[in-house]
This record gives sequence, structure tokens and C-alpha cells, in this order.
Amino acid sequence: MTVRLYYPPTQNGLQKTLDAALDSAHTTALTLNNITGIQNKPGVVVIDRIDSGGTEKSSSVREFVAYTGTSGVTLTGLTRAIGGSTDQDHAVGAVVEFVLDITWSQAIIDALTAEHGTDGTHDTTKVVDLATAQTLTNKTLTNPTINFTDKNITMNVKCAVTLGTDQNNITATTFTRVLFDTEVYDTGSDFDTVNHRFTAPVSGYYLVNLGISWSSPVADTYYSCAVYVNGTRVDRTWSFFHASAINFLTSSVSAVVYVAAGQYIEGYVYHTGGADTPDLRSGRTYMDITLLSI
Repeated sequence: MTVRLYYPPTQNGLQKTLDAALDSAHTTALTLNNITGIQNKPGVVVIDRIDSGGTEKSSSVREFVAYTGTSGVTLTGLTRAIGGSTDQDHAVGAVVEFVLDITWSQAIIDALTAEHGTDGTHDTTKVVDLATAQTLTNKTLTNPTINFTDKNITMNVKCAVTLGTDQNNITATTFTRVLFDTEVYDTGSDFDTVNHRFTAPVSGYYLVNLGISWSSPVADTYYSCAVYVNGTRVDRTWSFFHASAINFLTSSVSAVVYVAAGQYIEGYVYHTGGADTPDLRSGRTYMDITLLSI
């Protein structure tokens, strides 16, 4: 439904007269004696409802006419014979009035019901409502601030965790989960320090930074770390570092991974040192996770 709004004049009881005859079926312009008090917006007038002396004329001669705007002293873009009236000729001097009629009233109702119910409340099948849960389709958000109702609405989803104590004797040639147990921050309470994993509250693209600090490494071998999603290694996050030192070394990876709501993110390590002597250093082994987009 196309809703047409009609605008009233800026003065109460406004009356004008035709300054040029208006023939039936003419839709280009309606010329008035002056245009004072009329907005350059769509409106409705009635012609020949009364005569110049104020006496009401027969309903058969009156005509309601809609217009789209003004130009000079004319009303332009005419729609003739609206509201059940009849298209007919009107002579110079005919009285032109701005009165509340069924056309104006229906336009107001149409505008209201375009987005509201009959009780005046918003119709949530037509508009987005702030209080009602709704599914939106084909909407584009430009630079939105992403917050979630199941989280603290003033914060976005992100966390940073470390090892609280050393994780010792990492088994060689086996992927071993890092037992992160200390939160630096966790804005949505999404990290589980018991199970040592982050569970995604919403589906989206997450930036994961994983940094491993090794102690007691075996020289001349490889050390690695990787991001796991729902128990499966994300191959492109598996990076190797060769060590010749026997004191301390680091391995790290940074990647953006897609994670569905309810799936979890973990950090894993791997080395080929032969012996199970390498350890993970507390405080310096970390993982940061931030939701980038949905």
C-alpha cells in the first residue's frame, strides 16, 4: 500500500478564491488569488463548498482536489474528484477551502496503520521493535557496535588467559592441550578455566593469538603450537619453530577462525624433542581471543 500524507495550511480557517477558471479534467495547475499560508507540500482543497457570501452550495457542485505542491500562486500536480466528489468546471472567484474531510482523515489513518496496530502500538511485523525479539532479513549494518543480550551489553566478546603454574613434561610427538587456568580478562564469561577452553557465545569470526613459552627444550628439534576448534586442529594455524637453544624459546601463532555458537577454542602444543622434558612456562604462555565480526 502506498501511503500519501497530506499537509495542512499554516493558518486556521484558510480560504482562497480561484484566480483563473478550472476546467474539468485539468490536472496541471490550480491558480489562486494568493498562496499565503499554504505549504509547498501535498494537500487537499475543496472548491465550491460555499459561495462568496458563505452560503453552503449544493453537494453536487463541490469538488475535492488533491495537489502535490505549489509554484507561484498555483497548486500543482492535481488529482481531481477525490473523496467521492465529481470532476467539474469551476469559475473565477470560486471559493477554495482547506477543510478536514474524509480524504485527509483517511490519509492520517493510512499513515498510522502503515506501522501501527489499531490500538496505536507498533506492528512488529512491519517495523523493528526495541522490546520484541525479531528476526531481521536482508539488513545491512554500517559500522555497528556488536553487543549481545546474553552478555554484558556494554562490552564486546573477548578474553585473555595464561597459565597460572608451569605445565611440565610435555609429551614428545603428541599434540598436548595447554591447560590455561588464569583469566586476565573475560568480558562475557566465555572462558572455562576448568576445561581450559573458550566457548563461542555467537557464530562469527574470532581472532586468536596463541603464544607459547617453553623451558628446558631439547636442542636441534622442532616446537609448535596450533589452534583447535571443537577438538579439531585448524591446519593453517600449525606453525613450527626450530630450536638450537636449551634454555628458553617461544612459539606463537595468530589467526582468524570461524566458530559456530556453542563450539569451543583451545590451544595445543607439539614438539619432536624425543624426551618428555620440555615444560610450558607460567605467566608467559597465553591465549587472547576477540570476536571480530558475525
